[in-house]
Amino acid sequence: MTISESNIHILELYNQYFMYDVATNAIFSITKDMCKFLLFNQKGREMEVTGELKDELEYLTNSGCLRPANENVIVEHFETSLLESLYENNLNTIILQVTQNCNLRCQYCVYSGSYINRVHNNKRMSVKVAKQAIDFLAKHSMNSKEISIGFYGGEPLLEFSLIQEAVDYAERIFIGKRILFNMTTNATLLNMETAKYLYDKKFNITISLDGPKATHDSNRIFANSNKGTFDTIMQNLEQIRKEIPDFTKNIGFNAVIDLKQNVACSSEFFLNYETVKGMNVASSYINPISKKDAEPVNPELIAISNYEIFKTYLYACNKELFTRFKPTLYSSEVASLRQVIKERFVGMQMNDEKISPGGQCLPGIQRFFVTVEGKFFSCERVDEESSELCIGSLESGFDLENAKKILNIAKITEKECSACWCYKMCSQCVAKAGEDGRIEASNRLKWCDQSRKNAEEFIKNYIVLKSFGCDFEGGV
Repeated sequence: MTISESNIHILELYNQYFMYDVATNAIFSITKDMCKFLLFNQKGREMEVTGELKDELEYLTNSGCLRPANENVIVEHFETSLLESLYENNLNTIILQVTQNCNLRCQYCVYSGSYINRVHNNKRMSVKVAKQAIDFLAKHSMNSKEISIGFYGGEPLLEFSLIQEAVDYAERIFIGKRILFNMTTNATLLNMETAKYLYDKKFNITISLDGPKATHDSNRIFANSNKGTFDTIMQNLEQIRKEIPDFTKNIGFNAVIDLKQNVACSSEFFLNYETVKGMNVASSYINPISKKDAEPVNPELIAISNYEIFKTYLYACNKELFTRFKPTLYSSEVASLRQVIKERFVGMQMNDEKISPGGQCLPGIQRFFVTVEGKFFSCERVDEESSELCIGSLESGFDLENAKKILNIAKITEKECSACWCYKMCSQCVAKAGEDGRIEASNRLKWCDQSRKNAEEFIKNYIVLKSFGCDFEGGV
C-alpha cells in the first residue's frame, strides 16, 4: 500500500492522533501505531502490520480510506455546464454600487489609499443604470419567487434619492414576488426621515460599527474633519430606538476586527452597551488582499483576540454555564466551523474525476454585484477595475467565458491543487488570485500555506468542541 501526502493528513492533538482522509473527506481517530505506520509508509519505509494494527487498517480501508490518489483528476467545478442556464432564469439577488464616494475615510477601507488600484472618487450610479440593472434582474429571474436587492457604496445613503427611485421601480417591476431590500451603511447619515422610510420598506440594515468610542474612532473618521464618527452613530441609533423601536429588529452590525486594538473592549461593548445590547453583530478582519503594507503584529493583542474566541467556543459547548455571557463579536468562528467541517459532504460517493479547490461560489448567482457604471462582478470584494474579474455588463450581458474562468480559478494552479491534502477545505476565492486586478498563479499560491494552516486549525477546533458537547446546530 502506497500512501501519498495528498491522500491523508495526520494531526496530533493533546497526545491523541487523528487522520483526515481526502478521498472520503472524513476525520478518523487513529492509534499511535497507525500514525507511525502511515508516516513510515509516506516515507517509503515498511512496517509490519499485525494484530490490532491490522484490524484498524482493515477498518479504515473498508470505510473507503487510504485509496491511491487519482493521477488523472482535473480541476473543473461540477456546475460549470449549468452556469449559462442559471444566468438565464435563476437570478434572485443583486447588489447595486450606488456610489464610489464616502463621507468617511476609514483607515482600513479598500478605498482608503492603502490598497492597490482603489481610491474614493465621485462616480455615482445614475437612475438610468439602476433601472437597467433592475430590469436585467427581472428578465433573468423568472424561476425565482424571492428577490433580494442590496445597496452598497462607498456610503449608499449619499444617494438616498436614487435608492428611493430604485425601490419604487423594483416594487412596480416585481409584482407577485417577495422583495427583500438591504443596505450596508456607516449610519452617520441615518436621520429619522431616512430611518422611517427604510423601516416602512422593511430594509435589513448592516451598520459598520467596530466597538466602543476609542476603538471605533481610531479608524472610522469623517472625511471633512478627521473626527471620529462614534457619537454621531450612537445619537442616530438612540433616536431610532426611541421613535421606531421595532426597526432595531432589522438592524445588525459589522465590526471590523483590527488586531492593533484590544478586541476584548469591543466584545464587552456589544454585550453591555445599552444602545446596541441584544442586537446582532458579525465581524470581519481587515482585508489583506492587495494591501500595500502588511499589518503589524502585536502578540499581546493577538492573545487577547484568541481568548475572546476561546470564550465563544466555551459558550458553544455549554450555554447554561455562561448564562450571563452570550458572545457576539466572534460568533462567526463557530459558524465557520459548522460550515467548513460539520456540513462538509462525507462519504465514498465522491466525484474523484473532478475537483474544485477553494469552495468557489457561482459568480453572479450567490452574489451579483453591479458597479456604478453597470459592470458585473461576482461580489463587492473583488477589484472592480479588473477586466479579468469582470463577468459582464448591462450593455453586453454576462461574459460566460470570464465567469467560467472565475468559477474554475483553481485551474491556474491545477498541479499544486491536485497534490494538496486540503483542497476540499481550501478557503481561497478568486479575490486572492486576482490581486492587483490580475489573475495569476503566483497570487494564488502565496496564500496556500495559510489555507492549509487554517484548515488544520478548523479540524482541531472541531474535534475539541465536539468532544465537549458542541452540536454546532443553530447560532451561537
